[in-house]
Amino acid sequence: VVFTSRLSLALHEWLADYVVGGVVVVPGTALAELLVRAGDEVGCGVLEKLALERPLVLPERGGVQVQVVLDAPESGRRAVSVYARPEGETDWTRHASGTLASEASVPVWQEVVWPPADAIKVPVDGLYEGLAETGYGYGPAFQGLRAAWRRGEEVFAEVWLADEVAERAGEFGIHPALFDAALHAAAFLPAAGEGGLPFSWSGVSLHASGARSLRVHLSVTEDGALCLDAADETGAPVVSVDALALRPVDGELLGSGAGQRSLFSVQWTVLPGIGGEVRAGSWAVIGAGAPEVESLGAVRYAGVAGLLEAGASVPEVLVVPCAGPLEGDRGVQARALTGQVLGVVGEVLAEERLVGSRLVVLTRGAVAVGAGQDVSDLAGAAVWGLVRSAMSEHPGRLMLADVESWVGDVPVVVGLAGGDEPEVAVRGGRVLVRRLARPDTG
Repeated sequence: VVFTSRLSLALHEWLADYVVGGVVVVPGTALAELLVRAGDEVGCGVLEKLALERPLVLPERGGVQVQVVLDAPESGRRAVSVYARPEGETDWTRHASGTLASEASVPVWQEVVWPPADAIKVPVDGLYEGLAETGYGYGPAFQGLRAAWRRGEEVFAEVWLADEVAERAGEFGIHPALFDAALHAAAFLPAAGEGGLPFSWSGVSLHASGARSLRVHLSVTEDGALCLDAADETGAPVVSVDALALRPVDGELLGSGAGQRSLFSVQWTVLPGIGGEVRAGSWAVIGAGAPEVESLGAVRYAGVAGLLEAGASVPEVLVVPCAGPLEGDRGVQARALTGQVLGVVGEVLAEERLVGSRLVVLTRGAVAVGAGQDVSDLAGAAVWGLVRSAMSEHPGRLMLADVESWVGDVPVVVGLAGGDEPEVAVRGGRVLVRRLARPDTG
């Protein structure tokens, strides 16, 4: 029997609150929930054994396809495996394997008095901050531990589902965030050791479904494994685990997971079909920078006020050439140049008569478009940062362009200004644009 599912951060936002080593991992309690649910369908609702072989990492975007495969029954048991693959890939990876068995007897909750009278309360403040420092980041959905008590080699705890996930508790046998929070109390056991993620499970039995809170009893077996019993507020058993072993996560397994394939970086790529028609009178130059541009036939204005006072038709494209000197105090140069550009940008955006014009801020050597390239104009680089901030508030009104030649490349940039590209660079006659791309892993 094969059960299929799809996991993604878009469909299951609460999973984003379970981060290990900087990546989102499907908690072991979620896998246990999947297997118990599958076992219920075939009369084998006890998770007799489960070994987690490698973490199931979720990508930031897209989803992961999951298969729970149950073998044919043999002596009342079924072997079970969990496979997953990121969407768009063909190869499946096995993440867990184990055995399902028939129903177990319901245990009797022993703690009639709650909390136990002879248990000593321990502070839980700072628990999750401490875990985060060791690489285990639990967000609000998984920060369910509310109180804990210790009695000798035992720990008692109260855990609750956060409000944002509690309303969906009825959709699960036991919500993985609640189940996982019950395990967090193990940090207060005298023999807590290194901690880590659930690695192997034995005897996982679900006795009631839809719980929003638990009273938890944790102890340690002779083999050093955790033993868990949990009940609701009335003392009715909810879930029990005969033995659970924790193990520190292997960072290499996290790095090779699905999350690694979701990483992107910003790269400059060639834009096919460069430029566009540059009509006389369709563009003008503002400011005193790059006087060579005048040879292209554009009208130059000292400032926005001069453009408006001239009484000519409003150009479709306004070009502001700017470049800092290559010598002298770079900090002084950057402050002066960004101040000048800020003034022009502010005037253009504030003038209603220029709403239909696009302002192109033109630099030379202000950005590096490939490995090993240097930024020769640091003041111009500061201008790029300034204009990017303005772009976020006025989408479509501004464009950044970095060129090699004030004369040869400017017509190409002006021809592109009528399009949607916010940032371009011209190198060797080719137009480059910024795109998100998967890094080259070699």
